[in-house]
Amino acid sequence: LNSFSAFLQDDLRIGNSFQIKGGVRYLHYSYNNENLVSPRASIYYFANDKNILSFSWGYYYQPPFFGELTSIDQYNGKLKSQRAIHYMLSWEYQFKEKVKFQAQAYYKDLYNLIPFYYEDLKAIYYDGNTNEGFAYGLDVMFQGEIADGMQSWIGYGYLDSREREIGTSDYRRRLLDQTHTLQ
Repeated sequence: LNSFSAFLQDDLRIGNSFQIKGGVRYLHYSYNNENLVSPRASIYYFANDKNILSFSWGYYYQPPFFGELTSIDQYNGKLKSQRAIHYMLSWEYQFKEKVKFQAQAYYKDLYNLIPFYYEDLKAIYYDGNTNEGFAYGLDVMFQGEIADGMQSWIGYGYLDSREREIGTSDYRRRLLDQTHTLQ
């Protein structure tokens, strides 16, 4: 399962209020001869010394992993990487030097999904990249040095992800969708 990747990124500062980051990642997976190009971009608005707003977009790929490749008839060179197109809106508020609050809302279009189910605690993968879906959510986090020298945080996340077989109309909840998390 040899792979090769390269990444190129650049930052552009526009005055004191805006920054643009753009990048592209190239990936090559030898087992299925897959060549992937993943563009991504972010724009940051520095409203003042305490508030940063940003919007990010990008393509991300997840190659098949060991469990998917070792399922029946999967390792035939035809299994493709799962793809997600991310859209994220973020806000960061700096209370003081080492204490901040972050909030992120996101949406992801999901393609080439490899569906699976559990049978007696064993993951069983269906043949091929037969599903598509979406995910959206919100993450909020308060982090910083509440006590000197000790990094602390508390966060909450909401996630709703759905998938369906390509060509059908009914979405169902993704199997490992956690919906609410507290950290």
